[in-house]
Amino acid sequence: MSEKTILIADDDPEIVRALGIQSRRAGYEVLAGLESVQTVMSVQKNAPDLAILDMRVPAGGGVPVLEKLGGSVQTMGIPVIVLTSFGDAREKAEQLEAFRFFKKPRDLDELLKAIEEAIGPGDGS
Repeated sequence: MSEKTILIADDDPEIVRALGIQSRRAGYEVLAGLESVQTVMSVQKNAPDLAILDMRVPAGGGVPVLEKLGGSVQTMGIPVIVLTSFGDAREKAEQLEAFRFFKKPRDLDELLKAIEEAIGPGDGS
């Protein structure tokens, strides 16, 4: 079985680190997006199996990232889990067809279940 890849884009490096550690333990390969343009380019270049996106990702925010990913034939099939501290972003995330929406802070086990539901188990499961 080939390793499945998750891209994590968040404005908080500690969240990227914690999610990365848990995701690797579950058997997923992890990439990090540090800002919105880089995140879109990384998704286009690396074609991860799933993206976890904060709506406050620097240099533009999560909404333009969701719009670009959903509007490109190359990336529209990649599920995106929105993880943000802004509960009012749920409606916009749903309009842009995010796979799931979680408000921070979130139980990592619950988030890993959503990842597995979207793309299946990692090699570590």
